[in-house]
Amino acid sequence: MAIKKTKGDLLDVMSLQEQIDQVVFDYFDTSVRHEIAHEQLMKLFTEVRTYFTDYLAKNDGVLPAASTYWHMFISCASQLSYFLAITTLTTAKQPQDTALALEYATLAVQTLPHLKTEDDELMVEEMKQQFTVLIEDKDKKEQLVGALTNERNDVGTSMRLLADYMAQHTVI
Repeated sequence: MAIKKTKGDLLDVMSLQEQIDQVVFDYFDTSVRHEIAHEQLMKLFTEVRTYFTDYLAKNDGVLPAASTYWHMFISCASQLSYFLAITTLTTAKQPQDTALALEYATLAVQTLPHLKTEDDELMVEEMKQQFTVLIEDKDKKEQLVGALTNERNDVGTSMRLLADYMAQHTVI
């Protein structure tokens, strides 16, 4: 289930989006098998993390300029973080699992770029609903839901926040 690369050695974000959609359809929508979903999403997230950190290393830490490609890339990274938050929350066995899920949720909110599309608004509403139901910490819940409503970032800021997260979390 490796993500393809394009001729220019870019990650094929269309393939990535299709793989995310397939996992969500198979293990969220048609059956609730979050353990399997988590495993597959983690593989994709690891590939995204490796690709992005390698990209930054090759470019001396300089973030790419915002473009359609990077917009799609950061949207996929945000979706992966969101679905990992959900699968981690629903399968949590230890307190540190819940803490990790909240990190994923925070990353998902911080990196979801501000768009004015119907799909974007549907994603925001889904995130609000799921976080409201699954996050027990009232302050954290209010913080995340409030940020989705009020503090959406542009693509450049979202990429910077993803880069910061990747630098702080080399192993997840």
